Amino acid sequence: MANGNPLLLGQADNATKETKIQSITPASEAGLNVQNLSGTGIVAGAFKGTAVLAGSAGSAAIHAESFAGLGVDATCIDTRDVPGISTAVRGTVQGGFGVLGHNVRGRFPQSGVTGRTLFAIGVDGISRTGFGVRGMTMSNAVSGAGVMGIGSPGHGVVGIARQTATTPVVPPPFVPVSPLFAGLFFGNVQVQGDFTVIGHKSAVVPHPDGTHRRLYCVESPENWFEDFGRGKLSGGRAAIELEADFAKLVKAGDYHVFLTPEGDCNGLYVHRKTAGGFEVRELQKGTSSAGFSYRIVARRRDARGKRLEVAPLGTLPERADAVAEAPKTGKAHEEGRLAAAMDAMAKQSGKSRGRTKRK
Repeated sequence: MANGNPLLLGQADNATKETKIQSITPASEAGLNVQNLSGTGIVAGAFKGTAVLAGSAGSAAIHAESFAGLGVDATCIDTRDVPGISTAVRGTVQGGFGVLGHNVRGRFPQSGVTGRTLFAIGVDGISRTGFGVRGMTMSNAVSGAGVMGIGSPGHGVVGIARQTATTPVVPPPFVPVSPLFAGLFFGNVQVQGDFTVIGHKSAVVPHPDGTHRRLYCVESPENWFEDFGRGKLSGGRAAIELEADFAKLVKAGDYHVFLTPEGDCNGLYVHRKTAGGFEVRELQKGTSSAGFSYRIVARRRDARGKRLEVAPLGTLPERADAVAEAPKTGKAHEEGRLAAAMDAMAKQSGKSRGRTKRK
C-alpha cells in the first residue's frame, strides 16, 4: 500500500513483452518517489525503444532535483556517429517552449541554457518561418546585450545570407518582400576596431520622390581626414588657422591645401604651412580682396595602415550553412502507448475509488 492506495508492482504484459509499474495516487502525491543519498536513484536502459516514458495530464511528467550536482544528466552513446541522428535530450511541444532553462541565482557568465561541444555547433537553432535564435535582454546596463558573440580565438559573430539556404519550406511559395542581409540592424551601430568591407560603402538618403538613394564613399589608398572652409584676401593676403580640434587629430604640418578663388584675382597660392594654419597669397603680387574656399587633406595622427596595405580575408568553416538532419523516432507509436496506459490507469483509479465508497 502507498498512503492507503493500492500499488501494483511488476505487472507482466505478454502483448508488449514489458513489465509495468503502475501507481494510483491522489494528484498531489508522487506516483513514484525514489531517493538515494549517495548513488543513483533510477537507472533505465533500453537496447531498442525508449528507456523511460513518462506522461502527465496536468503537471510535470518528470521532475528532477539535485542539491549538489545535475538535475538531469542525459547521454546518448551512438557508435554510428552520424550527424543529426543521435540526440541526448529532445524537447517537443505543441505550443510553448521546447526546452526551457531557468537560472534563478547564478550570475554572469552562468546561463539558463548552455551548449558545449568539441567539434560541432554549441547551440543550433532552426526555424521554418521565424527566428532561428533570438536573444533578448531586459537590463538597462550599458554592458547588457541581447546577443553576444565572442571569438577566443575565432570569429565573434558570423552571418550568412543565401537565398537557397534561407528560403523557408513552409509556406510555399516564398517570395521575399525585401533584400536578404547577413546582418540587419535597426538602430545605431558602433565598431571598436578596423572596419573592412569587400564591396561598396554607401549612405542611403531619403529622396523627395519617396525612394531612398545610395551615395558612395570616396576611397583613398591612405588614411586621410578632410576639412573645408572659406576665407577672404586683404591686400592680396589671408591667414587661415586650422580648427583646434581638427589640428589635434592630424599630423602637424603634413597636409595638402586646395584653393578655389570665388572672385576676380590673379590666382592664389599657399605661401607657407604650419601646424596651426597656413597663409594664402595672390599670384603676381596682387592686392585684391577676393574671397576663396579651401579644402584641407591631412593624414590622421593615429593612422596605422600602410599605403595600399594587403588585407587578409576571413574564411568560413566548411559547410557553415548546412542544416543538421532531425533524428527519426517512433513518436506516434510512443504517444499512442502512453495515452492508452494513462487511460487505463484513470479507469483503474475510478474502480478503486468506487470500491472504497461501497465500504
